[in-house]
Amino acid sequence: MKSQCNWNRVLFLAAALAAAGAGGFLAVRSTGPVHAAEPIKVAPSPSDPNTAEDEKAIQKNQAGYLRAFNTGDAKALAAFFAADGEFVDAEGKSFKGRSAIEKEFASFFAETKGLKLEVTTDSLRFVSPLVALESGTSRLTRPSDGESNVAAYHIVHAKRDGEWQLASVRESAQASSSSHEQLRSLEWLVGNWASKNGARSMEISCEWAVKRNFLLRKYVIKGGDNATKTGMQVIGWDPVEGTVVSWTFDSDGGFSTERWAKEGKRWILETAGVSHVGAEVTATYFLTPIDHDNFTWQSTHRTLDQVPLADTALVKITRVKASK
Repeated sequence: MKSQCNWNRVLFLAAALAAAGAGGFLAVRSTGPVHAAEPIKVAPSPSDPNTAEDEKAIQKNQAGYLRAFNTGDAKALAAFFAADGEFVDAEGKSFKGRSAIEKEFASFFAETKGLKLEVTTDSLRFVSPLVALESGTSRLTRPSDGESNVAAYHIVHAKRDGEWQLASVRESAQASSSSHEQLRSLEWLVGNWASKNGARSMEISCEWAVKRNFLLRKYVIKGGDNATKTGMQVIGWDPVEGTVVSWTFDSDGGFSTERWAKEGKRWILETAGVSHVGAEVTATYFLTPIDHDNFTWQSTHRTLDQVPLADTALVKITRVKASK
């Protein structure tokens, strides 16, 4: 995997052409001076019929660009830029000309596979019959671990010899604007899961809740003595501390709070709570994704009223696929 800089760089090269095709165009006319990196603050209005054909042409380019990106075709991607087109990343590094851009893509695609691009377009405006400006936000996600980047982009589209091309693309870093965005790296938990170890079994369900700003997990644990324990966990984002947090409640009346941190592929949860009889409980949980359909769970460094307890066994949990 390339550095964070390269990861962000390709994110916005992708966004440059994918934005309108994936997110839909909103077009307005402007006659005032505009700079390439200027955020477009004019309220969008319905598309101008005078520019409808140009919008369609740009959308067609973008559809082709997405196909090229998804197949890792660096040459096809670079072809959407003007011969003297320029890309400037969030750190101010510039790549000028198709050959330089193609080289950058080729290097990236050699090291990464299966990236998913999602785009939200804010607006597109035509400042002349030959120049259009676009701005929006883009997300690129790695399927291997769910890691994703969100940022803003600003594009100058130029019509040359009757064809729309990318004349300039500039990117800028953008912090996630909602709790939902911050929790996207845990979206792989959504679904139904199960685990069985001898007479002990566990079932887990996870779904988005409260306008998709929280994740809600419910669990049922059955023991060998036919005892059943249920509970629920609400996962959210703490904007003050800048971390994922959760609150867990069990059917006995106990509850706890967890603070989440990511280390490589695995998530580490530091938990503290009380049992239904008031005993203080602490532990460290480890959730480690294996692939899309499997992850492991283990509880270590456990204490009950400051008395150390043994670590639990490593448990493999598997996604329950819907029956056809």
